[in-house]
Amino acid sequence: MADEALYYGTGRRKNAVARVRLVPGTGKVTINGRDGEEYFGREALFNFAMTPFKVTDTAGHFDVKARIDGGGFFLCHWDGTTETEERIKEETKATIRCIPLGQPDEPGVCMVTGKPSARRVIIARNY
Repeated sequence: MADEALYYGTGRRKNAVARVRLVPGTGKVTINGRDGEEYFGREALFNFAMTPFKVTDTAGHFDVKARIDGGGFFLCHWDGTTETEERIKEETKATIRCIPLGQPDEPGVCMVTGKPSARRVIIARNY
């Protein structure tokens, strides 16, 4: 095991830090102690994060172990009203950044008002 390859890197942006280790393995992804698919929450986001492995034909060759701290993006349900968007901005200093296109509608409940929501949006703080 001492002679196995180990690759590591650190990425920083604003107040976020990602520390990633790649070790020879079967493709298991662990982020902050959680399974990668569970961490990302959506198959499309997980698949996007795995794109470099697919492009380099190394999918399934390495295990990924990552520790991520900070950051401010999150995916949540929103009821679609301007009033709720303003309330989110006032209370958290975050704004809606993206309404993902091409994703199937995923009915749920708005995290702020409890009203029905057809899909999730990406919300983040502007620093």
